[in-house]
Amino acid sequence: MDPLAAYGAALSTLLAIAGSIKWWRERRTIELERTKIRFSAEPLITHNERDGMRFDVVQFTVSNLGRETVILDRIEASLKNGSATPGVFREPAAYYGIRDRCLPYALKEGETVELPLFYMMLFSQDVKSVVLFDSDDNRHVLSDDNIAELKTKAEEISTERGVQPNPEAEQGGDLKPDHAPR
Repeated sequence: MDPLAAYGAALSTLLAIAGSIKWWRERRTIELERTKIRFSAEPLITHNERDGMRFDVVQFTVSNLGRETVILDRIEASLKNGSATPGVFREPAAYYGIRDRCLPYALKEGETVELPLFYMMLFSQDVKSVVLFDSDDNRHVLSDDNIAELKTKAEEISTERGVQPNPEAEQGGDLKPDHAPR
């Protein structure tokens, strides 16, 4: 065998292997960065000045830290006795029949969106986890510390307003609280 041919074959094989490894690493990095999402929640108390209604809602903040647009599909809360999925319309506008659709939402690179979807009273129940799903079915989980903060705030609101958790809600029924005038 010609030594020059053997050298050429070995060199081209090594270059092909090195190129494949580089391509695989870049592909993995792009996939990981594509779905970099920051997901958090905080209580939001709103008042309607016209009718005096007070609404205690949870506002989710979602930021896209990746390189590509991510389509936010749905948010689910796992409860002791099942799960809860809010509607796709912003609260408290949905209470008044205003259909301000916020899911699904195409979150562009570097963009942040605020989604007021759940009522705080949901967190007076035994919420195990809250998960945001994108259109690729990737799961983005709300931190346990954030859920604990929301539970504490829900308990404060319950005692302040004298509202007891709805027993039907624990069995998967209506999760909206009774709205009391302020």
